[in-house]
Amino acid sequence: MVKEGHGSGNEDHKSFNQFDVVQDYSDHHYAKTSPGKTTKDWAKTIQNEWKLLQRDLPESIYVRVYEDRIDLIRAAIVGPAGTPYHDGLFFFDVCFPPEYPRCPPKVHFHSSGLRLNPNLYESGVGLHPGPCVE
Repeated sequence: MVKEGHGSGNEDHKSFNQFDVVQDYSDHHYAKTSPGKTTKDWAKTIQNEWKLLQRDLPESIYVRVYEDRIDLIRAAIVGPAGTPYHDGLFFFDVCFPPEYPRCPPKVHFHSSGLRLNPNLYESGVGLHPGPCVE
């Protein structure tokens, strides 16, 4: 959803909600994966994460969650001024496994084939695999 906004081109980002709940998750990287067997505690944990994100997002981060798939999140980060990433857009699709928060979420970085950072790969985010990684 887009808030009505006016102003210079430099303020266009302010016309978008920083935290948005939407229906359609079909273009999410993990859309075809099953959330697996989850518990009420898992759902409550995810809902608490949503509340934190609604209240405390830095101004250059935008998050979209999906009403019918609470295990999925999309984040967009605008590169900060004064860095090589200035005004760059970085998109991440996140999937919370049924073992969350004991296991970290899976994250896919949408690189569009560009190598923008040594820790970000076309196949996803270059994190050291932990005990929960498949």
